[in-house]
Amino acid sequence: MYTKSMPTVLGLRVAQLREQHRWTQKHLADIVGCSINALSMIETGAIPTPRADRVIRLAAALGATTDYLLGVSDESDDQKAATYV
Repeated sequence: MYTKSMPTVLGLRVAQLREQHRWTQKHLADIVGCSINALSMIETGAIPTPRADRVIRLAAALGATTDYLLGVSDESDDQKAATYV
């Protein structure tokens, strides 16, 4: 039986920031160095806990902190993100 994945905080925030940048999934995937399929699965929650290096690259590309993407913080701050990369 197929069960649909529920989006995670990470997935929702990645999709939201990607759309704010007006980027396609392909564009962000190219920047991060992953497949469109992997990015789509992160955004939809099919990959609920991606590797740490991928989260770090997503945060850097999107101008956010890893804490923000993971739901630890509600502040997405470009200056904070620069200190983590």
